[in-house]
Amino acid sequence: MENLIINKNKRLHTNNFVRIGDLSYFEGPLLSVFEELNSGHLYLFDWVDRDHNFNRWLIYRISPKFLLQYINCEITHFELFERRPDKDIYFTDIDLKNQPFSDYESFALELLPQNYFPNTDNFFELCDCKHFEKIKSAIINSLSNQKSENEYSVVDSEQDLKSKNVKSSYFNRIQNNLHSIAISTQYIGYGDIQMLGKLQINNIQGISFKSYTSVKKRRFQNKKQYANQYN
Repeated sequence: MENLIINKNKRLHTNNFVRIGDLSYFEGPLLSVFEELNSGHLYLFDWVDRDHNFNRWLIYRISPKFLLQYINCEITHFELFERRPDKDIYFTDIDLKNQPFSDYESFALELLPQNYFPNTDNFFELCDCKHFEKIKSAIINSLSNQKSENEYSVVDSEQDLKSKNVKSSYFNRIQNNLHSIAISTQYIGYGDIQMLGKLQINNIQGISFKSYTSVKKRRFQNKKQYANQYN
């Protein structure tokens, strides 16, 4: 096997990784999809080398968007690799005892050997994929979670901006007309400002804030479902 230059100070903890399924399988898994339960991020375990004692795997994070393009044969394995959202690449050597992957250490590579890069003409082959429906479901779930997080992030930003604008406008009115404002008005509360401005904070761009608290709960339940089904 190749001699590797590694960074032992940068370790990937795989305790919360759950195996979804194999994208490529030939006399054993060659390319497998995992989910990290804490973050919901998807990772590939990419077989690259072996000797008499170990199989060597690269581990790197992948975008669900580009993974979907890969299984639709729109991009190659190399393009999926190149478009990974996190540029760190880790490796692990798994011995023939084949213990749970979390029992093996995974460290970041300082330099990736040239022959460990995916081939530029390797497309997804459905006949080599043993768990297509499971992987597709995981991709859809990941994309759905990303969309929900982005929507609520936008709403939170708009809410903060509206709040700042309301505070600023009323503060300027108080400054400009201080001589004509009663003493009690100088201590106006933010709740009163919301009422006076007639803000519809509970319904911005058609999104109900009442459902926000259930998003994380639903996401956790989805992860738990995957853990029970695929681990």
